[in-house]
Amino acid sequence: MIKNVIQEARSYLGVPWRHQGRTRKGVDCVGFILLALIKSGIKMKEIRGYARTPDGIALKKIMDEEVTTENIPIQEDLKVGDILLFRIRHHPQHVALVTDSCTSEFGMIHSFNGGERKVVEHDLVDYWRQKIVAIYRLK
Repeated sequence: MIKNVIQEARSYLGVPWRHQGRTRKGVDCVGFILLALIKSGIKMKEIRGYARTPDGIALKKIMDEEVTTENIPIQEDLKVGDILLFRIRHHPQHVALVTDSCTSEFGMIHSFNGGERKVVEHDLVDYWRQKIVAIYRLK
């Protein structure tokens, strides 16, 4: 199952970032995760109606209530397929998927509005590790 999710997620590499996007023409971080999971046969609740700059509370609340994932303590070892919630500008408002990596222990794939403004995959470096506020694992 996780292998299919990662394969589906990687099929979106290079897709442009687009606020609330849910197609291959553009996705935001939440839409990207939803599409990768749903297209892999995992039922997830659609998340819509959020501002371009989230309030910092809503996304964590929605993730905590999602029935197909469980919140894992940050001290626990990461696994490929985990969904990471990151703090950006002091608030939890960005998600990414943990992948395997050929250059380090873990990578991450996400649709990011900063930098390249598209779906990218790279090592899960300290910069990003320090921003993790929650880890969600598929049940």
